[in-house]
Amino acid sequence: MRKTDDKMDTMEEDTKRVFRASEVYEIFKNISNETIEILGLDEKFSRPEYMLIKLLIVVPPSVRPSIEMSAQTWCEDDLTHLYQTILATNLKLKEAKEKGLPRTRVNELVFRL
Repeated sequence: MRKTDDKMDTMEEDTKRVFRASEVYEIFKNISNETIEILGLDEKFSRPEYMLIKLLIVVPPSVRPSIEMSAQTWCEDDLTHLYQTILATNLKLKEAKEKGLPRTRVNELVFRL
């Protein structure tokens, strides 16, 4: 509580929380069809849980070929770089979990992307 103009005001507590992907999925999955309609979404084709990536399909290298920058220099496609970043981050998250690193360190890895 703090005093302002001789009145006691209550200060609201910061209630921010980071949700796990599985929690968000369950919350989205439990949104009623009526609420989905109010939100302007289609209950059959655009439910909120459908908007979460649960499976990342990796396209084959033939669809994302290396690009020749000069006679001696090649560069990977942008998608390949993104896949590499995702894989590297996942490996670091796995290591962090195995080592029992604090949640703040794990969050740094998650929000790095």
